[in-house]
Amino acid sequence: LVTVGIPVYNDEKYVGAAIEDILAQTYRNLEIVISDNGSTDGSADICQRYAGKDARVRYVRQERNIGPHANFRYLLDHAQGVYFMWAASDDRWDPEFIARLAGSLESRPEATVAFCPYSEIDEQG
Repeated sequence: LVTVGIPVYNDEKYVGAAIEDILAQTYRNLEIVISDNGSTDGSADICQRYAGKDARVRYVRQERNIGPHANFRYLLDHAQGVYFMWAASDDRWDPEFIARLAGSLESRPEATVAFCPYSEIDEQG
């Protein structure tokens, strides 16, 4: 099991696409844990909708803004996976992203972390 932790705060513009990309992964044995740090926009509605549609998505809304460190810590503390990955609420992921990284870790038991190159995408694409 791979846990993907998404810290959210006022990210309604992008968070839906980020969740879609994670749910579309070819590596299916995953859970998404979303911790909403007291968003005041439509982020909560979007995240709740995904949690209602897919049992792999767990959504928690913090009663108040607990700060970024505590919000990230919450995600780590509630992860159930053997592996843990962070996802920013505006990330876009290739469908093979988790499969490649998890496969690298599984084939190299001595490894403790896997990472890869990234591409920056701005508003112009």
